[in-house]
Amino acid sequence: MLKKCNLLLSLVLLMSLCLTVAAYAGQGSINNKDYPEIVLKVGDKTVTNNEFAEQVKKVKTAYEINNTLQDKSYYEKEVLKKIIMNELIDQVVTERGIAVTDEESKKYLKESIALFNDVYKEDPNKVFFIESVKELGFSSLEEYAQNKKVLDTAKIFLARGKLAAEIAATVKEPAEEEVDEFIQEKSKVEKDIIEIKNDPAAREQIRKYLLQKKQLKAYREFKQELFSKGNYEIYISVDL
Repeated sequence: MLKKCNLLLSLVLLMSLCLTVAAYAGQGSINNKDYPEIVLKVGDKTVTNNEFAEQVKKVKTAYEINNTLQDKSYYEKEVLKKIIMNELIDQVVTERGIAVTDEESKKYLKESIALFNDVYKEDPNKVFFIESVKELGFSSLEEYAQNKKVLDTAKIFLARGKLAAEIAATVKEPAEEEVDEFIQEKSKVEKDIIEIKNDPAAREQIRKYLLQKKQLKAYREFKQELFSKGNYEIYISVDL
């Protein structure tokens, strides 16, 4: 189960990384007459017509290969939210002095691609990822992972992960009472679960589960507050 989760995580992260690098590489190749020259401004960062249109195209393609088509405004909203959120997070990363070394970036890419290679070859997301890598001019995943732009972009992703870890570290471990409440609540549906109330190993697993939930909630609330107070301006008619 853990390996499967790691495979999925590897696939999602590598796909996101590839979309980001592809968007940077494709700036200037697409111009959409429906958008103004500047689509979005977040702090000092501006997102041009070309960059936005390229990212919308890539996100749309990612949905198409999974047969989950949406209308145009859906893709636009997703891209806007992602750019805004990532830029706001990157600002906090800079403010906190969070850094990622070259070695950390190389290690991350090497391990992710090793996991990625275990994904069955017909997986549509894997096929899309490999095709995207080829479109960027790389002959192999290994060559892609050694490219400086890819390594630098991976550093950004890893720095965001370090920020998430910092937020998670502020969360207190669940008290024994919280474990008891969880077991009591679950016992209303799963009668047998009450039997594990005095099992130390089972209680520890529940404690870890509850801690992870609290950490995810803390980071989600952190991002929501960041987004609500963020300094950004959108120059297209899209309601976030």
